Amino acid sequence: PGCVRISNVGLAHLPALRSVLLTLHLDKCIKISDAGLAKVAQLTSLTSLRLARCPDITDEGVAALAHCTRLSALSLAHCSGVSEASLFALSGLTGLASLEF
Repeated sequence: PGCVRISNVGLAHLPALRSVLLTLHLDKCIKISDAGLAKVAQLTSLTSLRLARCPDITDEGVAALAHCTRLSALSLAHCSGVSEASLFALSGLTGLASLEF
């Protein structure tokens, strides 16, 4: 069923970890949307982010991740709201070595 107890409200507390959090896995968190990704995008130290099977994430939320310039791995597998427009938004992440759609 996924992590049904994690939502945008919880993600609002993550920016306090902006300089120390390196890896974040939020696969199947069905209550996360673009508003939550805006908070995740403030985690500038992130190197790995997994958001597979998060149905309410769209290209708009993915575009906010362009601020995570240290990302080397990103999973957006089975995120039905994400299209090829996200590829353009992420094109500035030159350290991105692994991208999963």
